[in-house]
Amino acid sequence: MEYVTAVAAADRYDRRLRDPVEQHLVQVRFTGGRLPVRCFHTWSPDASAPPGDAGELRVDAFGTAHLVDTGARPGVRGIRWEWV
Repeated sequence: MEYVTAVAAADRYDRRLRDPVEQHLVQVRFTGGRLPVRCFHTWSPDASAPPGDAGELRVDAFGTAHLVDTGARPGVRGIRWEWV
C-alpha cells in the first residue's frame, strides 16, 4: 500500500499498526527547498501514550527521511522533525 499526504506546518507523521507485519516503511519528503535540522524515528507500544524518540534519522539529498522496521510489532511508529 502507498499513502500520500500533504499537510501544512506539521512536525511529525505517525502510523499505527494494530497487527504485527513483516516489514513496515515510513517515509516523509520535504519540499520547497526547506529541510529540517533534525529528524527522529518515534515509537510507542500503545496509542494512548505519545510516541517517544527511538533514534535519529538522516534526511537524504532528495529531501527524504525514512525508516524500515522488519518484524514490526503493533504500536505507533513514525517520524518527527525539528525546524530550528
